[in-house]
Amino acid sequence: MKRILPLLMCFALIVSCNPKEPNDPTNQSTFKATFTATPNTFAGEGGTGHVEGILEEIAPDGSVLSKKQLTSDDFTISLKEGNASEITIDNAQKSFVIKSGRGEADFVLETVVTDHPTLTQQLTIHREAIHLDLPLAYVAEYNVNQAGDAFVTSQANNVSGYFTFPEAVQKFASITIAGEQYHLPTIAEWQAIVPKYRGNPTFVEFDHNCDFRDVKETVMIHGTKVTSSNDYYSESSGDIKATYALRFKGTNLLSAWRYEYIVNPEDKNNQSMMMRITCRPVQQGMVIEEISNETYWEPKEGDIIRIFPSCGWKAPDGIRLLNTSGYYWAVDQQNDDRGWRMGYYGHCADSGNSNPKKCGFTVRLFK
Repeated sequence: MKRILPLLMCFALIVSCNPKEPNDPTNQSTFKATFTATPNTFAGEGGTGHVEGILEEIAPDGSVLSKKQLTSDDFTISLKEGNASEITIDNAQKSFVIKSGRGEADFVLETVVTDHPTLTQQLTIHREAIHLDLPLAYVAEYNVNQAGDAFVTSQANNVSGYFTFPEAVQKFASITIAGEQYHLPTIAEWQAIVPKYRGNPTFVEFDHNCDFRDVKETVMIHGTKVTSSNDYYSESSGDIKATYALRFKGTNLLSAWRYEYIVNPEDKNNQSMMMRITCRPVQQGMVIEEISNETYWEPKEGDIIRIFPSCGWKAPDGIRLLNTSGYYWAVDQQNDDRGWRMGYYGHCADSGNSNPKKCGFTVRLFK
């Protein structure tokens, strides 16, 4: 008995010193979660992304015991940092939508594993700033042809197609021509080119003087809403029928504009007219007095020019106001009977009136 007791005590000592007891935390597996957001960088127009995660079980020696793709029930995502009004998170689908914006923005998403709440990760999503060209650059150079499947190749007043409002919306709400995507513009897009009507005198005049300063306008440019202050000035008289404008003040789209009602040289008739719009970027600090004269408008590299022929409009009994006026549909309607349009005449131009949908107007598409 005296010999057995020391042996038992020694055995107990060995067991108590064993470094691999079952309750020893160094002998337990650990877990690691890795999440990715695809994509994690967006253009200024925004877009949709998704979050995926992988859960790994790691042995004490560092080897991977198991790896599994996490399902939508296995983790949550939430906004940790960023403007909540510019992102929408769908936890059921593990997706998010970044809204368009003119400025750069970062959003930090936090992921949490449901069964292992200490396993979290932060994902940074970046949105670039929108780069916008001057709005006139998005306007196609020519009208749509009579078949409605291509552009005309001349600015003559008698070659374009005429379409009722329903026909224009059906054919041109979205269309690909020569490999390029185009659409029938909204009235807000037209107002980025020609401002809305305000009464007599209006902002763009061809036979009245006008002088408007700091006119606040909100328009749409290539899918982006832009609010700015604008100046309009005209001393239309004699052979010069033009309005000058300093548009998009307070934005990086500051530009000088000239609206002219002039003879259409392609018709070889001095009674056949057209509207020509020219715009060019200018430096901050420019004032309307500097651009409201003909010498300023000597042709310059970088000028954007668009011509709008005076096609008039098509009535059941024929073409009316040919060579004197132009009417161009927008895609949106004022009501069930009338659609919005841009129009010009011998005395002014505007993008703020509507006409019966049965009228046949010409179509100018935007990119």
